[in-house]
Amino acid sequence: MLKIYAHRGNQAQAVENSLTAFRDAVTAGADGIECDLHLTADGALLVIHDEQLDRTTDSQGEVSDLTLAQIQAARLRFSDGRVTQDRIPSLPELLNLLRDLDFKGTLNLELKTDQKDYPGIEAAVLATVEELAPDFDIVYSSFNWYTLQRLKALAPGAKIAALVEEALLPYLSHLPALEPTAIHLDRQLYQDEDLRAQFKQWPIRLWTVNDPADWAHYTSLAQDGHLEAIMTDTPAAALAVRDQGEACHD
Repeated sequence: MLKIYAHRGNQAQAVENSLTAFRDAVTAGADGIECDLHLTADGALLVIHDEQLDRTTDSQGEVSDLTLAQIQAARLRFSDGRVTQDRIPSLPELLNLLRDLDFKGTLNLELKTDQKDYPGIEAAVLATVEELAPDFDIVYSSFNWYTLQRLKALAPGAKIAALVEEALLPYLSHLPALEPTAIHLDRQLYQDEDLRAQFKQWPIRLWTVNDPADWAHYTSLAQDGHLEAIMTDTPAAALAVRDQGEACHD
């Protein structure tokens, strides 16, 4: 069965990467949750996609230049400018929320080191996960494959997923050395049959799939087991389409 991952939480009615969005994703029944991590000036792990606060909050500034307290004084806002009461969560806050909600799926922690390589972020993430010891599955991903190498060196048993976009295609020969447990692939690249064949030894999870027609299409394709999951901004709607498609195959 195709798994549905909530991309930055359930964004249907909540701001991306907010605790509200993650809570809504769990309530909807998402099989997995994806989020993004940066490091603050005082070494806190922050759940936010961008290197700056500007796009998603009522404040401004670089995450790496600000402390957690300074950042959490800001409030998250929608793309249309509506400000919410949500603040940017830290990784411990997210892990604690998922524990309290009895989440049993997979949490995908994407380390956002492709634009800014935060020294020590890999060790910080691993230490936080070890300290809080969640009883759900954790997978680590990044577009920066050096980050994945460092994660593997620090925690050989960690589950890592290599994010693959077009710019990384010339480096595919390095994938086996990373020992990934899955490939997180740009959905546009999935159309290339020869490329899919290069990934035959790993499960594929696609990002970001928001078209209902694609949800139905990928539900059908997932019957062969190679395509494992899709990531979407609207998991509740995608789950409904997935379940309807599965019922048709029964």
